[in-house]
This record gives sequence, structure tokens and C-alpha cells, in this order.
Amino acid sequence: MKQTATWRFRTMEDDQKHVEPTHREHLATGGLVEPLVREAIQNSLDATLDGQVTKVMFTLGQASAVNARPYFDSLRPHLAAITRSLPDGFPDQNEAVRFLAIEDYNTRGLEGDPTLRKSVNPDGSKNHFFRFWHLVGQSSGDFKRRGSWGVGKVVFSNASRIRTFFGLTRRAGDDHAMLMGEAGLTIHMLEGQDEVFDWYGHFAAHERRNDRYIPMPVGDGEAISAFARVFGLTRAAPGLSILVPYVRDDVKLDAIARAVIEQYFVPILAGKLEVVVRNGGQPITITSATVDEAVRHIQWSSKGASTRDEIQKLLELARWQISLQLDDYVALAPVDRPYSFDQECFPHGSLQRLSDDFATGKRIAVRVPIRVRPKGRDCATEDVRVVLEHDEHLRTSNAPHLRSGINISKMREQGGPGVRGLLIVGIDETDTQGELDKLLQASEGPAHVNWEQRGEGYDKARSLFDDAHKVLGLMRRLVRELVELLVTAPDAQDMRTLSVFFPDHETEGAEAVWAQTGAGVTGDASRRHRRPALSAAWFAPLRLPSASDRRKVQRSSFFPKIR
Repeated sequence: MKQTATWRFRTMEDDQKHVEPTHREHLATGGLVEPLVREAIQNSLDATLDGQVTKVMFTLGQASAVNARPYFDSLRPHLAAITRSLPDGFPDQNEAVRFLAIEDYNTRGLEGDPTLRKSVNPDGSKNHFFRFWHLVGQSSGDFKRRGSWGVGKVVFSNASRIRTFFGLTRRAGDDHAMLMGEAGLTIHMLEGQDEVFDWYGHFAAHERRNDRYIPMPVGDGEAISAFARVFGLTRAAPGLSILVPYVRDDVKLDAIARAVIEQYFVPILAGKLEVVVRNGGQPITITSATVDEAVRHIQWSSKGASTRDEIQKLLELARWQISLQLDDYVALAPVDRPYSFDQECFPHGSLQRLSDDFATGKRIAVRVPIRVRPKGRDCATEDVRVVLEHDEHLRTSNAPHLRSGINISKMREQGGPGVRGLLIVGIDETDTQGELDKLLQASEGPAHVNWEQRGEGYDKARSLFDDAHKVLGLMRRLVRELVELLVTAPDAQDMRTLSVFFPDHETEGAEAVWAQTGAGVTGDASRRHRRPALSAAWFAPLRLPSASDRRKVQRSSFFPKIR
């Protein structure tokens, strides 16, 4: 029997508290496009089938008003009731529907029993279908997930002028597709009616139970095919297709492509993620083999850490990091209570060698084992991998901090001007997530953009781990303190430069220092006075701050704090 799908909002009871939604604010950081891209790909990476490459396609398209009307007619009275709350006003019913489709492949889809109103299936597995559509502020509890707050899906309705999105899924091992929609509005009343409606409603094949309408997914093949045709969806294999109708004007092709590259360049370069962004013209394909071409194709900022030139240099550094073997890193001593980081952490002589390399623009790589203490469990140690290079032409810091492939974007400026690098936690080489990874994940808050030492993110981390505040403080300042150690190594005097200006011919080994200059003997040979052959590299450690650097020092400190 053919199913009839429509929009319904839950009517509120007289004894029910009126609670307006506030979870949109959690994902406001980074504008509109960055959270949308971050959340969509994050979900797909979490749901990827074992051994497969995650594939995601973003499509900007347009559907005719006539063909799209059946999917919005029953929603329009509710939209009219909250017009003032809509970000860009109430679309006219004759307006073409500009949309964004986000489709993933090689993923599991929304697994779980759609008829079960519980978050856990009878066999103990997580009911991801129920959690996606019917829970707000609760996660699956699987710590391997890159997300963990259960509010991320709000980015889809945030991107819609009518606060609405649809989801079409096929599950691994299940040949049947399912379709639902969600509108996140405000508590409202329809004109001429006394009923009060809750802020959320669903497009579904509603089933009546005990005088209530329960939203059930549309499973009718003909209805689903018609929806897919109208909006150009390609869901023939397991995975999830998200459809954002009346997508806001800020969501543009180049903005999506930039966010994909900046947020997920490491999984892309590692061959774990492939993305296509298209709008009917030539698609932008972003893979390990094509990301450089994509960078050249799209528009970038003219200054800061997001210029085309700087992104290209960051990609080069990331490729180098991916090519490193474990033994290519300088292994530091484990950092434990009181979680201080100093020169004693370095093997004998290694800090000076690293300092010399860093000063001359060479890349360096270190592994920092950090010990954490989960409450009620044994302490555990997990490596943090850091690669750095000094570039005096870089007037800002560009050191992305990545956890399980997610770019924690507010940590990017921790290195100070002239520092390019990567800090990586959670290399996905095994199926087991490390304890440090879990602590950081808990601290990030719903937006996953910062390692918080206060607020709800920190409260969650503190409830799960001892010394959470100290560990988070260490992770927040690790790159900065590493750079400070590199530029003030134990052998703080530049003996090569000093020997040029203040030669001591009685000192043992002085002749060897002079011989390195390649200078000849001048004047009286018996006095052994030599004129050194100087080069700019000799004075690199003595480079004075630029005018821009001096202004930054005057305003705050050389290493700005994270807000």
C-alpha cells in the first residue's frame, strides 16, 4: 500500500514546559559553511565500512517550485507562523528551490530499528536511526566517534532558510531505502487555531498510537524514487543522503571546497577521504591525487594562514608527515604529573640538533608520549606527533591541531609567527581509540573547535579523567612551549657567529672553527689572523623581529592566547 507522507508537529500538553531550542548556538563557531562541512564529513568518517575509503559528494542544485511543492505544502502554515524567526524570510511558494545535497558512500547508513523508540536495539547495539532523528544532546556513547554530543545535525537545518532538512538512507545489508525530514522551528500556534505546537516537526509516514502520531520513515519505493528524482539524489548503495532545501546564499561552491580542504586535508592526503563538490558545472574533485589542482582552482584569502600559497605549503608539510616512519620522529620521555614540558624531556643532545635544524628552516618531527588517568581504569600513554618548520615569511602561526582527523580550528595559532606545523593525536592505525584522544574529544564541546578548560566541554572531560585541567593545559600550550625550547636551546650561544667577531686563538679547537669559514690567511701569517667568509645563514639565529612582530609584542605577547 502506498504511504502518505506529510509534515506534523507535536501538540504540547497543558502541563508541559515550553522550552525553546538553544542547541543552534553550539555550532555557530566558524560561520555557516565550516561547521556544515565539518559535521557532515565527520559523520561519514565515523560510519565508514571497514577497509573502505570514505567518499562524500556535495551538490548545489535547483528544483522547480512545482515539482518540489508536495514536500513543503503541509509545512508552509507552520513556517508562516514563525516567519520572523526565519534567517532570510519566508520563501514564496513559486520560488525555485535551491538546495544542497550531501551524499556519502562506503558507509553504513543509519542502522537500527526505525520502529523502536529506544536508543539501544534488543541485541545491545546502538540504534543510530533513532538517535539521529529523535535525540538531541545525546550521543551514541561510542568513544571512537569523532563527534560525541548529539547536536551536530543542527548544522543541516542551520543552512536552510526554512530550518529544514531531509535524510534518505540505505543501510548495509538492507536493500530498503528510508526517507524522513525534520524542521527545527520555534514553539508556535497556527493562525486561527488554539493548539500550541512544539518547535520540531517531521516529514514522515505518521503512525497513530494512543492518540499520538508517531513519525515513521517513508519506505515506499515509488515515493522515495520520486523524491530522489526531484532533487537529483543518487542513493543506490548503503549510506546517507542529506538534502538541505532553500539553502542559504552563503553556502557556495568555493566556500564548501575551501572548508573541505582546510578541515580534512590530512585524511585526504592519507587516501582515507575523497570528496567531490559540484554545482552543475565542472566538479571539483578533492583526493590525494587532485587536491593540489583543487587548491589552484578555487578562490582563497589574500592574507593570513588561508592564502593559496600557505595552504600549498601546509599540504607539502602534511605529505612529509604522512611519509614518516615511527623511527623518523625524535622520541621524547613520557610526560606525566605535573604535566610540565621542558628540556629534560629530550634525549641527550637532541634538543640542540632540533634547534639547529629549526633555525635553518629544516623540518623537525617529535613524538611526545603523554600519560592520562581515566577514572576507574588504569593509566594509559598515547603519543602526540608534532612536525614543525620555521618560515620567516609567514607572519602568523599555521599549526593545525588534529584529533582523529578533525581540525581543532581554534588551536591553529598556537605556534607563534613564522611557525608552520601539525600536531596530531589519534592516528587511525588501529580500531582502538587512545585515552588521550578520548579526553580531548570530551573537552571539545559540540562544535569540536577547541580543547576547553572551562564550560561544559571541560566539565565532561573532568568527569571522565583525573588531572583533566592539567592535561588540557599541556595540550593547549605544547606547540608554543616546543617552539620556545627550540629557539632557546641549552647551547644558547651561537658559537659560530661569536667566533667570527671574538676569536680566541688559544682555545682548543678554535682553528677548526676558523677553518670552516673557508677564509684565507691575511697579513702576518705568524699571527694567524684570518678573514672569515660570512654568509647570511650564520646570522639566521640572530634575526631581529620585523616591524609587524614588534607591533604584535606591544599589543600582547609573541605567542597569543587562545580565546
